[in-house]
This record gives sequence, C-alpha cells and structure tokens, in this order.
Amino acid sequence: MAAESPDPSLEEALSPEEERELLLLRTEIEELHIERWKQKERGAALIKEKEVLTGKIQEAIDLNLSHDLFQQAAVVKEMEEATEKQWEIVEEKKALRSRMETEIAELNQRKKEKLRTVENQSGYYKLLDKVVKKTKFAGVEELINHLQNLFHMRDKARQAENDKLEEIDQNRRQLLSLEEQHHMSMIRKNYDLAQNQTELEKCQSEERIWQQRWDKIQETATKKTMMVGQLKMATLNLYEMTGGVVGEGGVDINDTQAQLDMIVDFIRDTENIIKQYQLSQQQKSTKRDTKVSTGTN
Repeated sequence: MAAESPDPSLEEALSPEEERELLLLRTEIEELHIERWKQKERGAALIKEKEVLTGKIQEAIDLNLSHDLFQQAAVVKEMEEATEKQWEIVEEKKALRSRMETEIAELNQRKKEKLRTVENQSGYYKLLDKVVKKTKFAGVEELINHLQNLFHMRDKARQAENDKLEEIDQNRRQLLSLEEQHHMSMIRKNYDLAQNQTELEKCQSEERIWQQRWDKIQETATKKTMMVGQLKMATLNLYEMTGGVVGEGGVDINDTQAQLDMIVDFIRDTENIIKQYQLSQQQKSTKRDTKVSTGTN
C-alpha cells in the first residue's frame, strides 16, 4: 500500500525542521513497506516449506523412520517458531507504520492550522501596513518595535502603580496597627487616670478632714492663746494689786511665772498674818472670857 502524497501547500507552511522530520517519516514508511513485502514473501516460502516438511514428518512417523527424520522435524519446528517471530516483527512494523501515519496526520493538521493562522493574521499585517504609510515609521517592523516599547512602558507603569498600591496598602495596615495601639494606650491611660482620680479624691477627702482638724486645732490654740493672755493680764493685775512693781526695779511685764510666784508668796504671807491675827484674837477672847468668869464667881 503506497503512502498518500502530501499537499504541496502544506509543505510550504512547515519549518525546515518539520520538513526534515516529515521526510524521515516518509523514508521509514517506505522501508517498512519494502520490509513488509519481503516478510510476506519469506512467510509464503516458509509456509510452503512447512507444508512439505510436515508431510515428510508425517510419513516418517508413519513408517517409523530413523532418528534423523525426527531431528529434521525439530528443525522444522524451530523454523516455525522463527516464522512466528517474523510475523510478530511484521505486526510490530505495522503498528509502527500506523503510529507514523498518525504523526504525519497530526503534522499535516498542524500545518493546516498554521496556514489558517497566517491567513487570519494577514489582515492585521495589511492593516499595519496601511497604518505605517500614514505615520513616520519606515516599516511594519519599526511600528511593531515601537508598539512593543509602548507595551513595555505600559507594563512598567502598571508594575510601578501596583508597587505604589502595595506600599499604600502596607502603610494603611501600619496606620491601622498604630491606631489600634494608640487606642489601647488611651484605654490604659484612661484607666490609670480613673485610678489616679479616685486616689486624688480620697486624698482630697483626707485633706479636708485634716484641714478641719487643723482649723479646730488653730481655733483651740487661738482660744487658749486668748485665755493665756487673759490669765497673764489677770496675773499682772493681781501682781500689781499685791504691790508688785513692773519694769525697772521690779519684775518684767512678760515674766508671768515670777509674778505668780510673788502672788503666791503674798497669799501665803497674808494667810500667815490672818492666822496670827485670828490666833491673837482667840487668845484675847479666851482671856476676856476667863476674867468674866472669875469676876462672876
């Protein structure tokens, strides 16, 4: 069976490497065809020889011939096995040929697809050619290079924009974290402030209590100071009433203790004088009473 001749239009769309691969596949397929034909001929000859030998073996068995004929039968059996192996090789060659035909069909399909792609893109090329004629570019390739540069610049701008957006997003996350930390710090400070306010109110309450006590102490001290002043004035008056002298030749006006001592001495002296006077009066009264009682008797 001869291989199908390839389409010349498809060969024009294949690359040199694909053409070499296709040529090798064709050569292998032709070799397989030749090998298959040879195998068929050898197989037919072996079949005929097998039939002849089988007949001879049967005759030898029937006639109980010598051992040499049985050896020939063994040789025939080996030849049969070799023939079967040859047929297996032929089948493998068939499978290989089928795979190669499939690959050739795939290559042809790829070639057709490339042709369709070229045909579809030819309109774009014509459009670019028209655009080039209306611009300052010398050719389509220069326009394509310019567009590629623009695309590259666009990609760089997008990447820079994405980097900026990522940086902004990162800064936003940091800001949220700082705000959260600030919020927690404010909560702690407000808690500390509340505790300090409570302690301050407690201290102010204690301060008011102590202030009241201090005012009372000052009031008491003032009263006592006034009382002491009054006592000093009374003591000074008593001292002067007892004939005490204040100033030069006497007691200092502020020396209340000395004044009191002299007043006490004056009182003691006065008491002694009164006691002596009362004692003398009692003695006189006793004498008078005695005289009266004696005269009466």
